[in-house]
Amino acid sequence: GLMMEFNKKRQLWAYDERGSLNAVYGFLRKLGVEWYMPGEMGEVVPKRDSISFPACDEEVRPDFGLRYHHGTAFWTNNDAAILWYLRLGLNSSSDAVGLGQSAISHGMADVHRRKEFKKAHPEYFALRAGRRVTELNQPCLSSEGLFQEHVRYVRFIFDHYDVPMVSIFPEDGAVYCDCQDCKAKATPERGWQGSQSNYVWDYVNRVAAEVYKTHPKKLVSSLAYANYVLPPTNLEKLSPNLVVGFLIYRQNHYDKIKEEETDSLIKSWREKMSPQAKIFVWSHYVFTNPGRPSYGIPVYMPHAIATSLKKLKGVSLGEFVEVAIDLEKGGGLHAPIFNHLNSYISSRLYWDVGQDINQLLDRYYAGFYGPAAAPMKTFVEFCEANHASLTRDPKTTERALELFAKVKAATDPGNVYGERIALLEQFLQPMSAVKERLERGRENVPEVRIQDNPQAKITIDGKLDEPDWTALNPSGGLVDIESGKPATQQTTFKFFWGVDSLYVGITCLEKNPSRLSRTVLPRDDRSIWDSDNVELLVETNSHSYYQITVSPSSGVTDLDRISGINSDWNSGAEVATFIGKGYWSVEMRIPIAAPGHLDPLNNMVGTKPTPSLPWFFNIGRLVRHKDGTAELSAFSPTGKPNFGEVDRFAELYTGFTPEQLEQLERSRKAPADQ
Repeated sequence: GLMMEFNKKRQLWAYDERGSLNAVYGFLRKLGVEWYMPGEMGEVVPKRDSISFPACDEEVRPDFGLRYHHGTAFWTNNDAAILWYLRLGLNSSSDAVGLGQSAISHGMADVHRRKEFKKAHPEYFALRAGRRVTELNQPCLSSEGLFQEHVRYVRFIFDHYDVPMVSIFPEDGAVYCDCQDCKAKATPERGWQGSQSNYVWDYVNRVAAEVYKTHPKKLVSSLAYANYVLPPTNLEKLSPNLVVGFLIYRQNHYDKIKEEETDSLIKSWREKMSPQAKIFVWSHYVFTNPGRPSYGIPVYMPHAIATSLKKLKGVSLGEFVEVAIDLEKGGGLHAPIFNHLNSYISSRLYWDVGQDINQLLDRYYAGFYGPAAAPMKTFVEFCEANHASLTRDPKTTERALELFAKVKAATDPGNVYGERIALLEQFLQPMSAVKERLERGRENVPEVRIQDNPQAKITIDGKLDEPDWTALNPSGGLVDIESGKPATQQTTFKFFWGVDSLYVGITCLEKNPSRLSRTVLPRDDRSIWDSDNVELLVETNSHSYYQITVSPSSGVTDLDRISGINSDWNSGAEVATFIGKGYWSVEMRIPIAAPGHLDPLNNMVGTKPTPSLPWFFNIGRLVRHKDGTAELSAFSPTGKPNFGEVDRFAELYTGFTPEQLEQLERSRKAPADQ
């Protein structure tokens, strides 16, 4: 792992002191030199007849110690990325937090991930569906033996290595265990973000407090993450050596409510921490890799970065930022012509968060885009303000393309500014396709017409045995989500429309029903994705989109996905499952609220789906195999291992088919004597 932090070509470690190097780059920056983007094209070096070296005795301290942008760091084979990383003054800050990612990432797994440890101590791992599951690296946090091993490990690291901080952060994914001691600490009433906060943070804080007894000047860290984002209610104060990290999605801060939610979360945690205790930030600038919804769509957020960092000065040790990585080139920044701006702005503000962001940006536009500075500023600001609409509203996308056309018109393609614009135009090519797709709507997706049945008499018990169900033919079967080939285990479904409700019945053939988990999960428990489940994803004619996930044991997680993951939303659905011989089935009644409904945290909102105002949906199934692999099938294959590809959702409506409507219209226009 440490060798990933050494660059052979430059013979540099990520942990080397770089004070003198930073001073040189700082001096050159005062002369007008800038490195906006990796490589020679990203350099701005003004012409000067002479350079003066005045007497100077200056001490500069950055506002944030941890300034780590993963992907432009030392392990990459991309030399331009390494130089850019150095010139921006980025730093893994080993003197502040320890050995890079290992100081803030999933450090708890370092204790229990070895196969020898798993074989020797299966009792240290989470109990799920009646057995201790070692393959997911999820521990039983009520295990006293694991606790003692964890404390011993952290003390060993501090005793043998000169590091200031060690991570005790659990492995990826939802953390829970079915043993009685662990289940007693669950708080499902707090929603998925807090359902395991008391359970996880009680353990983390115990480790921190025990280590504090012997190493009071050392720190341990963990992230507010998954189903333990919210602060624990069973702890009045946290151990003074515990550093808490936060995931911050600044791209969503165009929405002030999202920004306020982030601020409120950090504030609620700070109230439980010692006054001198610090936090850290884990952020994502991974917008452009192929396969992401934002591929080819600009996600600029310089003002959101500036606002966020100003609030964190003096509070945060700094940031670990995941950036888009160019895997085809062995590392470095993916699509640097676009991705450089967010990282560049962050780097400058890490050193001096008090500088005026607009002045900083104006210098950037002038230096990097020359005569196109003014139209480029307009383009970036428009994209930042309309981030959410660029992949949803064709008019917004069209306007962005019009603004970029003005940028292009302001430059000479023969100079460096024109070359930069040409590169950016190449990156933005998918925007035109997005606009066209939005304008024409979905193409080549399945259509499902459902019956209107206001007189239905259904008992929601999961069995699908009432006449209202048996009279319906299955609407379709699920296929492999990527290839579209038949799934190994078939799944069919039926819909009908009741009185302001959508009824859903799903039947999953299962060769071995005994392998299905019978564990009853709290509502909105994210561990539902650790085992078999089915998902209904719905874009109504008023809202895009909702997601309801159901496990064989009637566990339900419902989410509003309009801007990320909102687990506070509740569908109000009645849900039941049934495990039979060779199959399991799901039965749902989902109440639908009319547009104008004023409670955004409850109910799907929409009008009855019709051919002119249809809904769009997908149904997906996840089958977990013993070897840890997963099989995904969907009604409308997406071509990717992801159910939530909205443009591949199938069409859903009640009443006449389009062909019937056309025939009806022809009959209306026909002469009366015909």
